[in-house]
Amino acid sequence: MSRKIKKPLNQILNFIIGPKFSILGPILFLSLNISANLINKKVTGFSWVSDPEKSYRGNCYEYDLETGGQKFQAVAKKSKCRPEKTETLWVPSEEGVSGKCYEVDSETKGEKFVIPSSASNCVTKEVSYSWALVSETSGECYQIDGNLKRKVSKDNCAPKKVSHHWVPRASDWGGKCFAIDSLQGPAGYIESVSVENCKPSETSYTLHMKREGEQGYCYEVDLKNGPKGYSRRVSRSNCFNSAAPNYMWKSDESGVDGECLEVRSSINEKVSSRKVDFKKCINFKTKNFFKRTSSFGGSCLLVDELTGGQRFAKVITTSSCREEVEDFQYSLLPNQYGNPICVESDLKTNGNLYVGKVSLSKCEDTGAKPKWVLEDDGWSGKCVEMRTLGSNVRERSIRKEKCRTAKTKFIWHNFKKLDGKCFEVDVEKGNDGFVIEAPLKKCAPKFLKYIFHREKGKNAGHCYLVDRETSGEKFNKPISSKKCKRNLIKAPL
Repeated sequence: MSRKIKKPLNQILNFIIGPKFSILGPILFLSLNISANLINKKVTGFSWVSDPEKSYRGNCYEYDLETGGQKFQAVAKKSKCRPEKTETLWVPSEEGVSGKCYEVDSETKGEKFVIPSSASNCVTKEVSYSWALVSETSGECYQIDGNLKRKVSKDNCAPKKVSHHWVPRASDWGGKCFAIDSLQGPAGYIESVSVENCKPSETSYTLHMKREGEQGYCYEVDLKNGPKGYSRRVSRSNCFNSAAPNYMWKSDESGVDGECLEVRSSINEKVSSRKVDFKKCINFKTKNFFKRTSSFGGSCLLVDELTGGQRFAKVITTSSCREEVEDFQYSLLPNQYGNPICVESDLKTNGNLYVGKVSLSKCEDTGAKPKWVLEDDGWSGKCVEMRTLGSNVRERSIRKEKCRTAKTKFIWHNFKKLDGKCFEVDVEKGNDGFVIEAPLKKCAPKFLKYIFHREKGKNAGHCYLVDRETSGEKFNKPISSKKCKRNLIKAPL
């Protein structure tokens, strides 16, 4: 455009749209309008499809408007299919008690839209509550509204006035506190509540034991009526004075074990003893001692140093004695049934300090190189090492990476259309030499694109990221349907 023509044109534009815009102004506006049209363009719609087998079930599908779902059709949020007019619908269960609340389209009552809703949304202002006694000491509360009947919290049926009653156990020790309708009794309401509600004004503490010398349990009881009127089990400390307890070690018949007893006198002059941690009875020096009982086993004992176990001996974990051994040896021995077992023992004394059974693998020779075994499907396998135990040789599966060869490559394999995986295989022998599934990025080509695929007879399809060259033969990966939806947006001609 010559300078003579351009100058008058700019003058006209300045007069129409202002002095700050040049001849490039309309081009800029056109570009912005195209972008706005692309963003606002409606290329998809939503359709509800009811489940043909299950009532009040269905899915919402998003589809392309151009082809009616041939280019794009995927499952969408059910809320996307919600019509302008909906209502709540209560569907009672077959038993008549409980059910489910749904939000449905007002036109067909669920054929064009239905989603589960909170049961509270199906309740109207006409709701009422009803108490039903199911046993002498329990009942259920029901919410009733038209054909709605469901079990709710018992608090909804609780009357304004209740009385509390203590019901002791058959032994009189312990029991339950019940809140009961003051006017109608259990027929109107009965519910187990905290025992504190039945606690009398005056109580005392008593150590209850079936036999003298037992551990016993401490109870807070009704001072006037005894345990029948009220008895609640509490901390043992309430039944004892501040005097420190005594600890006594009691050996068992074997002489190599026992239990530590805590002995105390209660405030009502009863002697109580209970088992406690064995460490409570230790106020002397101890050591570990291994007592061998067979050619391949024994017990680890914690004993007092002074008498070597006559005063105190406690069986502890064998690992405690094993930790004190520096060097081990392994031997293959027959057990009582003649089967081979592997025995671990200390090298210094041949088992007097420690001996025990271990896994047969400890006695096996694993000098042979691992080998790769390909499965029948041709795309999986296992790495095995040959283990020799005496004259027997067996295979043991180990980590597949142990069989990885010096040179490998990554290849793509499709098991069916748009269903493939990336594999790392041996360069020379291929899958026969080594094959293992690899991350998809190892097979991803440089140039990719998004495609949508829906199998014949399926209501919805999937979006895939595929190689540009073959549209999925060399690479494919399922991806969010949003990626394919963007491909539907085209600039207007």
